[in-house]
Amino acid sequence: MKCANPACDSIAANEITISMNIHMTEVADELEYTGDTDYGQVSLILGTICEECGVMTYYPNWEREVIAYVEPEPNDVVLTEEA
Repeated sequence: MKCANPACDSIAANEITISMNIHMTEVADELEYTGDTDYGQVSLILGTICEECGVMTYYPNWEREVIAYVEPEPNDVVLTEEA
């Protein structure tokens, strides 16, 4: 794919993507995964990483796209960093 870096004309770039999955853990265990995962969602493209220039380039709206992709429900708890 075409590199998103404006200073590069390469077509040897790969997509930077995310997909949201829920990993189930054993009861009372914070780190041990069972391996059960739902891979039904399509990945969201956030930018490119180029094999020629070696730069990771993010599209201007990548943060807004991630928030829209995750779509927290009204009852969800969203933790934020305190300044």
